[in-house]
Amino acid sequence: MPPEPEKRERDERTYVKGAYDRGGDDETSSSQPKFLRPKGNHYSVILATFGSEGTGKQFTLAQVLYLTADQSVEKLYCFADSERSIRDDFGGFEGTDTILKALKKRGFRVTRTYTEFETWFSKATNVRARGIRCCRG
Repeated sequence: MPPEPEKRERDERTYVKGAYDRGGDDETSSSQPKFLRPKGNHYSVILATFGSEGTGKQFTLAQVLYLTADQSVEKLYCFADSERSIRDDFGGFEGTDTILKALKKRGFRVTRTYTEFETWFSKATNVRARGIRCCRG
């Protein structure tokens, strides 16, 4: 019985490309990831909206991941002072190189640095920065 292939967690690059399985050819017995988006010219969005019933205020946090020309992962951290959605606010970009400017035009605060993003979150929630370090990515 052949040994089972080693299972690996996806990293950010394979997440953006949509890795879903591993396969190979019978001759080399090497296993290569299979991707839903093999060209890597797409982006992924993780979004959460939070609100307070007491104050009625809401805010949205989002992280956009995409691949640069050299296939390294670029991250954008986004914050909005209202409820936002992936469907309504994160579509129609002309290319990954225009996402930052487009999101700013759509009313988001956008940064490439986690530290700045962390400051926005801390101000919105009164949670000290030390309390959210576990979420750093």
